[in-house]
Amino acid sequence: MNIFDKLQQITTLLFDVDGVFTDSAMLATEDGNLLRSVNTRDGLAVKKALSAGYHVGIITKGNSQGVYDRFKTLGVKHVYMDMEDKVVTYQALKEQLSIQDENILYMGDDISDLGVLRLAGVSACPYDACHEVITESEYISSIDGGNGCVRQVIEKILRLHDQW
Repeated sequence: MNIFDKLQQITTLLFDVDGVFTDSAMLATEDGNLLRSVNTRDGLAVKKALSAGYHVGIITKGNSQGVYDRFKTLGVKHVYMDMEDKVVTYQALKEQLSIQDENILYMGDDISDLGVLRLAGVSACPYDACHEVITESEYISSIDGGNGCVRQVIEKILRLHDQW
């Protein structure tokens, strides 16, 4: 099955955060907080996907209240922070939503994402993902993490269904 046929089966969009919604850079403040920058166009795409009826979820090893609040503000119901074993979270969410692997797109950028990338119906990554992730991904964005790669993949899926 080609990538476009696979993308048409997607009902659930799962993402890592750092390196996907962000460019992996963090600003360490004097009080010890770590600040990240996210792309507003990615946020708009998430809202459009949710409005179109897609499940959207976040599975990240990070643990930031600001990141959590950002996704809750966008309307994302499935936000899983501080996940050391992303596969366990992925399997639990799949069961909770009663969906199959072929209905899920997962976008990650680093080694901690490999387990989920190997399970998801469509494995995706930003252009600047690490080598191991690029070799495992079926959909490689032409855009780096934090610069609109999330929007690119969401827009592609929604356009396939005339929902953009």
